[in-house]
This record gives sequence, C-alpha cells and structure tokens, in this order.
Amino acid sequence: MANRLVVIDGHAIANRAFYAMPLLTNADGDYTNAVFGFAMMLVKIIRDQSPTHMAVAFDSSAPTFRHEQFAQYKAQRKGMPDELRPQIPAIKDLVAAFGIPAFELEGFEADDIIGTLAAQVSQGPGAIPVTIVTGDRDVLQLVSDNVSAMITKKGVTELDVYGPDEVRAKYGLEPRQLIDVKALMGDASDNVPGVPGIGEKTAIKIIQEFGDLETAIARVDEVTPAKAREALASNVEQARESRRLVQIHQDVPVEVDVDTLRIEGFDRRSIEQFFRRMGFKSILNRLNELPDREPSSRHPNVLLQEEQSGESLDSSQEVSSSRSDRCLHTPECSVGDLEELSDIALSVKGQEDGMAIDLLLSHDEPMKAELVGIALYSTNAERACYVPIWSAGSRESESRSRCESALQILRPVLEDASVPKYMHEAKRQITFLLRHGIALRGLRSDTAIAAYLLSPESSSYSLSDLLFRYTEDRFVPDLALYGKSSNTPEYHGILEVPPEEVARRYSRAVCELPYLADLLDSKVKEVGMDGLWHEVELPLVQVLARMEFAGVRIDSGRLRGLSEVMGKQITELEREIHKLAGQTFNINSTKQLATVLFEDMGLPAVKKTKTGYSTDQEVLEALAPMHRICQALLDYRALTKLKGTYVDALPELVNSETDRIHTSFNQTVTATGRLSSTNPNLQNIPIRTEAGRMIREVFVPGEDFDCILSADYSQIELRVLAHMSQDDALTEAFRRDEDVHAKTASEVFSIPIEWVTPEQRSQAKAVNFGIVYGISDYGLSRNLGIPVSEARRYIDGYFRLYKGVKRYMDQVVEEARRNGYVTTLLGRRRYLPELNSRSVPRRKFAERTAMNTPIQGSAADIIKVAMVKVDREIQSKGLRSRLLLQVHDELVFEAVEDELDELSAIVAQSMESAADLRVPLKVDINVGSNWKEAK
Repeated sequence: MANRLVVIDGHAIANRAFYAMPLLTNADGDYTNAVFGFAMMLVKIIRDQSPTHMAVAFDSSAPTFRHEQFAQYKAQRKGMPDELRPQIPAIKDLVAAFGIPAFELEGFEADDIIGTLAAQVSQGPGAIPVTIVTGDRDVLQLVSDNVSAMITKKGVTELDVYGPDEVRAKYGLEPRQLIDVKALMGDASDNVPGVPGIGEKTAIKIIQEFGDLETAIARVDEVTPAKAREALASNVEQARESRRLVQIHQDVPVEVDVDTLRIEGFDRRSIEQFFRRMGFKSILNRLNELPDREPSSRHPNVLLQEEQSGESLDSSQEVSSSRSDRCLHTPECSVGDLEELSDIALSVKGQEDGMAIDLLLSHDEPMKAELVGIALYSTNAERACYVPIWSAGSRESESRSRCESALQILRPVLEDASVPKYMHEAKRQITFLLRHGIALRGLRSDTAIAAYLLSPESSSYSLSDLLFRYTEDRFVPDLALYGKSSNTPEYHGILEVPPEEVARRYSRAVCELPYLADLLDSKVKEVGMDGLWHEVELPLVQVLARMEFAGVRIDSGRLRGLSEVMGKQITELEREIHKLAGQTFNINSTKQLATVLFEDMGLPAVKKTKTGYSTDQEVLEALAPMHRICQALLDYRALTKLKGTYVDALPELVNSETDRIHTSFNQTVTATGRLSSTNPNLQNIPIRTEAGRMIREVFVPGEDFDCILSADYSQIELRVLAHMSQDDALTEAFRRDEDVHAKTASEVFSIPIEWVTPEQRSQAKAVNFGIVYGISDYGLSRNLGIPVSEARRYIDGYFRLYKGVKRYMDQVVEEARRNGYVTTLLGRRRYLPELNSRSVPRRKFAERTAMNTPIQGSAADIIKVAMVKVDREIQSKGLRSRLLLQVHDELVFEAVEDELDELSAIVAQSMESAADLRVPLKVDINVGSNWKEAK
C-alpha cells in the first residue's frame, strides 16, 4: 500500500459536523451531534482513503500571532455555541480512541500546523503525498503536486477533492495565487478587511491579469474597472496587511518524524468503549471496516496543551455489573432440517424456560412476505438451530411446501400459552403466523418494545444495536446480513448468503434474546414502568398484529369517482389561480410562484430561505387576508396532497390476496407513546375538511360484515389535564358535563355563557387545546389570525378561569428540569435534556414538551389500555366483530349486525374504565355503512 498522510482540521470539521447534524444527546444528556459527525467522517476517510499516516490539528484557545498583527482579527465572530463547546474535549477523546496523533500549538491556528506538517512530509527525501481534510477553502493555497485537499461539500461525509488541476479549473489560477485573491477580497468570516469594493470575481480577474498582489499594486493604473483601481490605490497597505493575515504559515515550531504519524491499525475496543459512552449505535457495525491493531501500539497525542480526558476511556464508563460479570455461552448453532426443528420444538414443550424464536421474512410487510428461515433456541435444552426454508435457486412451490411443513411442526408449541416466547419485533412475525392460521400465545417479551420504553427517542431498536448496547455482543446487523437496500423492503441479499453463514451469524443473536429480555425487564422495573410494560405494551403487540392481519376494505369504485371529482376541483383551482395572477405559470414551482406573488403582484415577502423567498403554508396563511390567491393556493396544495397521498395511492396498497389494505401500526416511533401508522398513514387524513371526510367514506365493511362502528374519546386530553392539574373549575365542568369550550369562551370574552357565539366557542376551543400544547401568544395569534396582544388576553383569561392549570404547568416544568424527564399517568418517561440548554429557543421548546407530554402521553396510554381491554373481551366472547384501526383518540371496528348491541356495550365499558380519573371518560359511539357515516 502506497504511503499517504491524511491530516484533519479538527475545529473546522467539528464546526461543520455541529451544524450539519441535528442536535443529539446521549443517555447522560450530553450533546453529541458534532462528535457523531466527526466520527462518521473519520470512519469514511479511513475506509475510502486507506491512509498509512494520520494527524489531527486543533486550534488553540489562546490568541494567535494574527491577533497581535491585527487587533480586529475575528473580532466580529460570535462565540462557540454552548452546545458545541463541551463537545470539543469529547472529539479529542475520539481522536485518542482512534490512536491518531493530535496537534495544538499556542499562538497558531490549526491551518498553520496543517501547512507545516504538509510541507515537512510532502517535500524532500522520503516525501509522501498529503491529503488535507477540512471545511475551510483557505487551505487550497497549500495544494501542490504532492498535496491535495478534501473540502466538505454537504454534511461531513460528502467531500470535494482538489489537486492543482481542480484549483486551476475552478479559479483559473495556481493554488498559491489564491493568497493574493483573498488579500484583495478579504474574508468577512475572519474580519479580514481586504480592499473595500473588490469581491471574488474582481479579485480573481486582477490576479489572473497581473499574477500577484505586488505586481497589481505596482501597475495599479492599469487595473480595471475604474472602481477597483481607485479602491486598490487607496488601500495598498490594507491589502498587504490582509495578505499577511490570510497566508497560512508553513514554518511553525512543529517537527515530527513521519514514522510517528504512521497508523498500523486501530484498537477497536477503545473505539467501542468510546462509542458506547457517547451512545453511538448506528456506526458500530462499521468498525468491521477498520484494520485491527494491538492496544499497546496506540499513539500518544502530542503538543496538545489542553488536558486530555482520553484516559477515562480505559478506566470509566464500565458496563453494568449485570453484564460485565456474565460469562457468555452460546450453544453451537447448526443448519438444521425439519427433523431437528421438530426435536427442538418437542424439547420446549412444557418447559417454563421457554424458547427464543426469530422468523426471517422476505419482506417488511408480513402480508406479502415469504418465510426465508427459522432461528430457534431452546433455553432448557440449550440447543439452537437455523432451518433454511427459502433459498436461492429453489422452486417456489417447494419452498412454500417446506414453509407449511415447518409451521405445522411448530404450531403446537407456538399456540401453547404455557411456553414463554422470547422475540424481537414480534408483531411482524405474529401477523405472518396469523396469515398461516397460527395464533401465537405466551409472548414473554419483545425486546424492541422494552428498549423503546427505556429510550423512547432512540433512532434504532434493531437487535444488533440492542445486543451491543446492553450485552457488549456485536454481530452483523440485520440489514447488513439481509443485504437490504434503502429503496426496497425485500431482503434479496440473504438468499445469496450460505445457510451455514446465516446460522453462525444468527446463533448469538437468538441465544441472547432470553438474557436480553430479562435484562431489559429489570431495567424497566427499576424506572417504574413494569405495569405499563407487562399490562399494556406487551399485550398490545398481539392486538396490533390482529388488526394488521384483519386489514380494512376500501370501495375502489367510489375511490375512482372521488379521484375524478378531486381532479376537476384541482383543475378549477388552477384556472382560478392563473386568473387571479393574471398569467399562466407552474404552480408547483416555488421559484415561479415567488416571482408571481412578490414581484408581479407586489405581496410582501414574509420569509426568505437560502434559495429565495418562501411560499410555504405559514407564509400563505399570513398573506391570505390580503389576497384571494393565497387561500386558493392553500386549497390547491391541500387537495393535490390528499389526492396523491390517499385517493390515487390507496388502490395500489390493496393486497391482491385479501382485497384489503393492511396498514402497519408502529409502536416504537413517537416519543409520547402514541401509535403511528404507515402504508397508509391514517393519522394524517384531515378530519375537519370535506375532502378528508370524503376519503373516510371509501373505508367500508368487508363482505362478511354489516357496518363500521366508531368509538371516539370526547376531549380526552382536556379530561387528562383536569385530572393531572386538579383544577377545580375544569374538574367541575367535566363532572357536570358542561360545554368546556363555551365555558372558556365566556371567561375569555367576558360574556354570559348563553351569549357565546359559534365563532367565539371555536376560538376558545383553540385556546383550550393550545394550552395543552404549551402554545405561546404568538402561536395562538397565528392560529386564529388575531393580534398577538389579543391572543395574550385570551391566554390570560384562560388562566384566570383555570388557575390550577397554570400552577400545574409551572410545576411540571420545574420537576422535569430537576429530574431530567416527565412521566405519564402510567409512568412512561420522556427525557428532556434541553430543559437546561442555554439556547432560549431549544429550552422553550423543551418546556412546551414538558407541559404537553404527560397529557398527550397519558391519553395515548389510556387508549392503549382500552384497546387491550376491548380485544380481550372480543376474544373471550368469541365475537366475529373486530377492531380494525386506531386513529388519534378513535377506535374503528368492523361489526356484524346481530352483535352491535353487545359490541357497543363492550367498547363503551372498556374505554370508559380504561383509567380512573377525577373526571369521567366520555366515549361517543356511532355506526354507519362506512367510516364517514360512523364518524
């Protein structure tokens, strides 16, 4: 391998990573986004560039020689963000964990260290090529035949590479001439003045013509245009001073033997310990791409004048004793046949220790999937096997026959509730089994759900991530094993992997499931969520699987008619918009629309983005009172979105075998505990618009059912607020079954309740629900289209009436700030580290979240309890009617006519008794021939 030194500008990449990545925190509440971005960049550089030598240069916190030369150097720069500052030491720890030499020198910037290292290593006897990685184009002046630069382009992993040819192609100059260009144009980010009035284009033109700054000064009378000539003539010394500031020094007092920069490999354990401490899970599997080396060969960091904390990587952040004391034992996992599958299944029968099972499916959607293989572990017999079912080259009929045989072997033990089953992401597998006529019983744990309860805002609950996070085991992650690409749900790759390799890789994972489940159970219990876990979330897995298996029928004919109607409405809106604009243009082009609205029609530009003036919904809503075209545009966008997302998309989602749509309910997505749905996303169908109601009309009962029953909680979040705040006025209003919105309107508008108009009640309703979400006066003013001062008056009026709510809101924020989290009625936690952020917007957002989460999360918990209770009753009574959908605070059932009375009673009783609140839970039940009628 040819020698190459990669030297990284530490602060430049850290800064770039901070702004490129969303603000992230680890379990301790430490900010980590810059560290994470830096780590991603390091792994990518090592993988793609295969450097033999590496170094990282950091800026010193002390003033540099440039500050001595020019007191205003970088004077206008804002200080480092509070969220980034504590991440710099962590980045230095990261560099130390990788064993990469790091440099920092008082009085000089990282650029000067980089320039010096590049000069020493790339020139003379034993010279090797140098690549500089940075986000600062100033280093392009260092580029030569033996020095290249990689400049961050987007984020921290997309980079533009510059050698001499690339610099010439972009600027028409030699790299060293860029010093003179910068001297003329200055650098606003560093407060380098340059020559006033000369920008980049003019500066490049001057240097292209005269070769360098001094020649341009000597022949200033020949400089064009005249404005530039006058500016340069009047600012000669300032130009020279600017040149001294922008030139990178290549002779700072750093002398390094190139061999000390050599990278022999990487101590993966040190890196893994660091990643564990920071909570980085998604890039752990990429450590396989790094060459190994012995820990003893780790490089010390040199010339770092700030004390390093890297030693803590070896001495602190130990895994918990429950993990570190455990001796891992994984039974031999063989590639088994149906006979061995039968033997293991028999060994499990009647055993309390149970079994771990994982069905490898060919598709994310179980109603479309084929069974690729079965991984099975008997905890009692300590036997494990992987039985391939579907393999490359096998005939479809043979594979399906083998699948049925395997499932029939497993049926007795799968349906035996006395045998505990340990699973990961069980819902998908249970739905698949239901499709094959098997009702799994005895689910002991779903490790994905348990992990979600402990860390509800985690980006991944994959088995590979959980095993690494909690057991120190690392095996090839699911997607890497399956060869899954980002644009297809099908696991094509696993069919090409030899069964022996799949068995080897999966043995550790499946055998670890019982231990992982018990470990997560204990952690859930420690934080007081044991009841929520075992009585709500775990039983809900089975409920959701039955709902997904059932699916819902749509009226395709009515949907086609609706598509035609909406198409005509959209065409009419297009005509109206063009007429109001006085011209024809592409309504979907933001650029063209902005030109029409803000230039041709003269409407005020409310908000500007990087690419021009914004025409988003917020802008159009603000401008709607000024001109009819804005409301027409809002209507056009809403209608085209509904048509594209639902009306035209729903027929494509119909399963050809069942003639129904099988939406996926997601239990581990929202931080509040609410369920979400995909394919299709039923939560986003508008409730209040006629178009949204028309879409609900196409959801109809199946052939063996007579009607749709809808059960909707009435004002559940306000009732939860009354309970949690213990506000007397709000509690009494619900106990008396008063109109809460009219009561609020009466106080806000200072009128008797009988005088309240429908419009005033609607505004009060917005106040009531806005308070739940911690709305500000500005937010309310925007929602209602009223002045901020009037919105403030509404909010003040609300808190005059409901004093206990104000007291509760203040109290919950303070408790959250003290504890670091908020809880729902059932103990669900949401961690809010940004409550102590120095950034006002982030802190305010966290405060609103602290106010809202206990209420919204408790409402979510209550409807989940209701779903479990309803489903249990339906199953125990053997009803044919069934639960199909959960949307917001509503449950939707497919019902049989002669079961309606019994079903209605079960639903009402289950939902109203789902929580014991200070106020009654009220449920509205309606029946219809479609979802719209039932709503």
